[in-house]
Amino acid sequence: MFDFSVKGAVTVIGHDLSDIDSIASCLLLNKYLKHFGVDSRVALFTKPMENSVEYLNALGVDFEAEVRQPLENEQVFLVDHHETDHNVKVVGCIDHHPTDKKYDYPIYINNKASSTAFMILEMMEADGINPTKEDYAAAVLSVYSDTQALKSSKLIKSDVPKVEALVQRYGFDEQFLLKVGYGLNDLGTPIEKLLYNGFKSFNFSKGRVVSSYLQADGYPKDFVERFIKAVSLEREKLNADMWVLLLHDPVNGNTVEYDITETVGMIDHKKLISRGSNVMPRIEKIFTEG
Repeated sequence: MFDFSVKGAVTVIGHDLSDIDSIASCLLLNKYLKHFGVDSRVALFTKPMENSVEYLNALGVDFEAEVRQPLENEQVFLVDHHETDHNVKVVGCIDHHPTDKKYDYPIYINNKASSTAFMILEMMEADGINPTKEDYAAAVLSVYSDTQALKSSKLIKSDVPKVEALVQRYGFDEQFLLKVGYGLNDLGTPIEKLLYNGFKSFNFSKGRVVSSYLQADGYPKDFVERFIKAVSLEREKLNADMWVLLLHDPVNGNTVEYDITETVGMIDHKKLISRGSNVMPRIEKIFTEG
């Protein structure tokens, strides 16, 4: 078992605006902890990202999100993120986003994992917990959604044969998995809503960084200009030192990064990259060492 012991009840929480991997990780870790006698339950402290729960439900994963405020002195176990702004007591963490920061609670980070949920699934198997079809569905969908339909640089190549075998064994709808994986945004959606797609906040020792991303099969120049202007204004409202905006094109396999401060820096990666694996480690160094 993961090196973890705690007295009393534990709440497993995903990150704010939880996506599919975050929610799937909550479900699987809750089952894992209960197997070892931990008094655990799942809660989200913000509404989940749009369609996350619906897509999991569509693949047969039963989850109704309990969205509420943290309780006084609540003990939480973080999944798919390694720190939180909520006023809680963190007692453990499992994540796949790399970081050089040190924490005073048990933490397991494996950045050689395609998704946190898939990592927890393999922990379950290794520790004698037999996953159900629902567990496999949650983990497989998390990989597709977290790797832009198996195209992102985040994808661990060795995971692919197992993922594909599970899709065939359980008859999961491949077209549905691809649709969810691409996660294409409707660029006609109001900008104030698109701004917070995939939103995350990072508190580093030398500044606060926020980040969001879009996924579409191409971005008109006038849209990009209007969107960056809106992001710049929102960054000021949030009093963030930098907003890292990623414009993914999973269909054609490319990511353009905009690092927005008082000025706008642009990097055309010329391939599809991962925020957690490829972008934030570099930004973290800037805001801890720079």
